[in-house]
This record gives sequence, C-alpha cells and structure tokens, in this order.
Amino acid sequence: MREGDEGVGAAAAAAAEAVRQDLPPLFAEVVARVLMRVGRLPRQPHPSGEITNITKRKRQLHLPAWLPPSRLVGGFFVVRPIGSGGGGSVFVARRSEERHEEGAEIFALKVPAYTGAAAHTLSEEEFMQLFREEAGALLTLPRHSNIAGFVTFDAGARPKPILVMELVEGNTLERLVDRRALTIRQVIDVLDGMAAGLQAMHDAGLAHLDVKPANVILRTQRDLASPRRSRGEARQSPVLVDFGLAGRKVRPGCGSPYYGAPEVWELSAFGDRVDPRATDVYAFSCLAFELLTGQPLFAGETLPAIFAAHLSHDGNPPGLEWMRKHDRHGPLAELLSAGLAREPSKRLGIGAMRARLLDIAKERLSESTWPLRP
Repeated sequence: MREGDEGVGAAAAAAAEAVRQDLPPLFAEVVARVLMRVGRLPRQPHPSGEITNITKRKRQLHLPAWLPPSRLVGGFFVVRPIGSGGGGSVFVARRSEERHEEGAEIFALKVPAYTGAAAHTLSEEEFMQLFREEAGALLTLPRHSNIAGFVTFDAGARPKPILVMELVEGNTLERLVDRRALTIRQVIDVLDGMAAGLQAMHDAGLAHLDVKPANVILRTQRDLASPRRSRGEARQSPVLVDFGLAGRKVRPGCGSPYYGAPEVWELSAFGDRVDPRATDVYAFSCLAFELLTGQPLFAGETLPAIFAAHLSHDGNPPGLEWMRKHDRHGPLAELLSAGLAREPSKRLGIGAMRARLLDIAKERLSESTWPLRP
C-alpha cells in the first residue's frame, strides 16, 4: 500500500519460505498459501489526508530466552540482536573483556538454529557435526575486500555454539533492489565485486551456498583512485556476508527459492558429483539477471512452482528467451545460460563468468539504461 505493487509477490514468497523453516509441514503449507495470496489482493489508496494506523515500524527484536543474564556466549558479550531466519540468529557482539567499552570493536555473532526443516533430514547431533565441519572450513577463508572477515567459531560455547564474523555495516543489496535506484554501471560494479569475492572463496575450495541480495552488504567507502569517478566520490563496495551455510559440500536446505540450483532441491538425484562452487555460480547467474532487469529469473505463485521452474530447464529458462533474441543482449543471455546448466559440472567457473561479464559490459552495455528490457 505504501510502495506500490512491485515486489509484493517476492516478499510474500520470502515470508512463506521463512514459515516453512519454522512450522510443521501441514501448518506451514496453509500459512504459505495464504501469504502467497496476499501478493494478489487488490489494493486501494486511502483518501487524501486520511490518517491510518498503518505506520512504518521496525520489527522489534528481543534477546532470546536461552541467553544468560550476563549475555556472555563463548567469550563474547551480546549487545543486541540483528535478525533471525531459518539458518539461525545473528547478534552484534563485543569481546567479553571489552563489553563496557562503547568504542570497542563489534562483530557479527551467529548462532545456528536446529529448525523443523533441518529435522526432516538430520538429527540434532548430525546438524551440529555439520556445523563444526563447515565452520572449521572457514578457517581457510581468505582475507578479501569483498568478503566479510572470519573471526572465530566455538562449537563448544555455552549455551549455544557460535560463529563470529566481521560486522559489515551498510544497506543490503536487497534494499537497493527494492528501491529500484540502480544504474547499469552500479549493477556491473556490484556483480564484479561479488564475483571477485566468490572467486577468492572458490580458489580456497569454499562455497558460500546462500548467494542472494540479502547476503550482500554495500559498504560505502571513498574511492580516491578510480578514473571512472571524480576524486573523493563515495562508492558502494559489495561484501558477501552470512557464512552460516558456507563450506565444501551442498547440504539439504542450503540456498533460497529464487536462486537455488536444481541440486539444492533434488540433491539425491545428483549424488556425490556436486561441486558446491557450481551451486554459487547458478545463484550468481540468477541474481545477475535480476539486477540487470529488475525482475527475478524464476518466479511462481507458490514455492513448489518456483522449485519446479529450477528443475525443468537446462540452462535455457523461459525468462532468458527475450534476451537471447535481442540484438545487443544475446551474448549476455549466452553467458547466463552457461552458468545455469542443470549439470553442475557443465557450468562456467566464476572467474570466467566475471571476465566475460566485464567484456560484455564494455562492448554492449555501456550505452544501456537500467533496467534492461525487451
């Protein structure tokens, strides 16, 4: 009602996904169907001047009941909650010895959640073992300007195990997309930075496994060197965050509906041949299309419909057809198609995708306006 029709369907699908993570299947299905219908309801503006009780309120986040009164977990002091989802809860935290120092360094502390969705495939013991294995893999995470820095993990912390990362401050890419305040140059810069971060992870043998706009934060910084901008102009550098699902293998439940590769939804059909880095490439290709066009590549009125869309193509989803036939954007469609192959081993690597995307942008997108359209 406040911001028009665009994005309502996507927001409803995201809410439905969250519900499915936390409720028993039958209840989740009922609630999810209602949520999906919300996006199709007619909206009527209120008469001019009418005061309504619809206000923009920030979601009130509370400290969880399991947190000790001291707020200490594994050597860190929890300052405040940031958010929570299917993968766990995230908090702003300081080192325990610096908890009373307002200027002390702050971190993002994540506590994994053993949800109903995980319970369908894993026991709690197996879930925690996976957490220990995958969190341990983050010890090899390289330092890179497009990757949130890894600080530590403590699988034995009480009352909950924790994963601690650099706290990156700024707006999420999701918020920038929702505002629809983009240019082609901004999109190419963001995609290039994301690909650079993923490439560094992939070179270390790690995959992010939950690439989506909400997991990219745009950190504002002064750019004093770039010849494409006036001296001292502020630019936004994309930083990959939330490594709660990162690791060396694809696991049940990793990924998100609009960006999840076929192997995420049908892992048993692919067996042990899945390279998780290819799963990132698929998600990156979906996100690239969305950033360039302002529309998701895969859509549906229900989550099963979205999953089916991922499973029913082999690199040539219907959403790419207009781009493939476009005089200027055909090579871009071919590139995205190379990252969307059903078989993970046939997908282009992220380094090759990054290089080719920059070439295409230079040759064919420099005069284009956002969003790309048929």
